[in-house]
Amino acid sequence: MDFLTKPILEGLPLEFRPWEMLYIIAIILILRFTLDKLLYQPVLGVLAERAKRIEEGRKAQLGSDSELAAKEREIEERLTAARVEALSKLDSARAEAGEKRSVAVDAARDTAAKTLADAEAALEKAQAEVGRELEAGQEGLARSIASRLLGRGVA
Repeated sequence: MDFLTKPILEGLPLEFRPWEMLYIIAIILILRFTLDKLLYQPVLGVLAERAKRIEEGRKAQLGSDSELAAKEREIEERLTAARVEALSKLDSARAEAGEKRSVAVDAARDTAAKTLADAEAALEKAQAEVGRELEAGQEGLARSIASRLLGRGVA
């Protein structure tokens, strides 16, 4: 335990000079203030500016993200409205086409019924005319049959 009681610098060729200590302290203080002004403050200023820019960028990104989300919602709403409008137009076009079809079918049925009625009337007229012709030709036919059978003319 002898080393605990023995002074540390004993036996070394060192001499304690207080004014040199003051010079060293003064040099350290000057060096600290000089480094603070010339190195630390500019570097810390650059780092603070970077942090400020990064924070502004984050805020801008958040703003852009919210704007993007709002635009996406707006586009989705527009698409939904366009789909609804297209479906309503399609339904109205289908209804209009169904009405036109039913009108066309009714017109075709009316035309067919009229044509059928005209054909039935023409048929009845033709039957009546044929009936008159047969009645008119029946007498002449009977005379010619009788005259052939009898071999002479019949009045």
